[in-house]
Amino acid sequence: MTFMHKLSYRLALLKDRLPIAMVMLLAMATVFACERPVAVTGPGGGTISHLVISPKTLTLHPNATADFTAVAFLDTGDSASVTVSWSVTSGTMVDTSSNGKRHYGHYKGGQNPGQYAVVATGNPGNVSDTAIVTVTPVPVAALNVAPAAATIAVGATIQLVATTIDSAGNVLTGRSVNWASGNSGAASVTVSSIPVASVTVSPASASLTVGQTAQFSATPRDANGNALAGRPVTWTSSDGTIASVSASGRATGVAAGGPVTITATSEGQSGAA
Repeated sequence: MTFMHKLSYRLALLKDRLPIAMVMLLAMATVFACERPVAVTGPGGGTISHLVISPKTLTLHPNATADFTAVAFLDTGDSASVTVSWSVTSGTMVDTSSNGKRHYGHYKGGQNPGQYAVVATGNPGNVSDTAIVTVTPVPVAALNVAPAAATIAVGATIQLVATTIDSAGNVLTGRSVNWASGNSGAASVTVSSIPVASVTVSPASASLTVGQTAQFSATPRDANGNALAGRPVTWTSSDGTIASVSASGRATGVAAGGPVTITATSEGQSGAA
């Protein structure tokens, strides 16, 4: 076989094998591409890596408002285009808006003091960040004492009332007040609880057979009708031979007869059924 004939034969073999090799290379490239993890990329390239909320910490008074900003970023450091949703563990996100790649949340704190979370979540990418809001009680700005001045005789007493007020002039409830005298040689201050003005007994009436029982309850109230907790109550029956009553207000029918009055007394004030 001549040299030229051998060369032609080998070139023909290479020509036949070339399509098969190309197909194999294409298949391998496809397999490798399928095994690569899918990354969420931004419109301009790069992977969405994280989201930042600002400010990260904030202190508010109850029902006060504050603004938060959220921006998502690519792994290249550039800002990313995402859709942001907001959630809170207390309070309300009263308004949200976006301007380009910046997203805004207008937050209103709740009424109860404590620490709460404001969370911004961006998609695609499911990236999020959290800010911590601390709600603190409104501080006392002033305290009014009434009457502002009084003249009393030796041995006499007078009731003083203190009202706590915030910087806007609103009355603050539930605040503790300490009393002291500026001249203990001339006057002293006694802190006393609000007096009982009336007592309500329920049920207002009951019919019992011999041996039957009924539970009564008593509610001491102040002069404005507000219930006073923690006040001692004593119970009495107008005729214990017909109906008796226990220290807890449970009445028991003893014998036929009546009517019998069941009375509850607290701090000298009474109510009856």
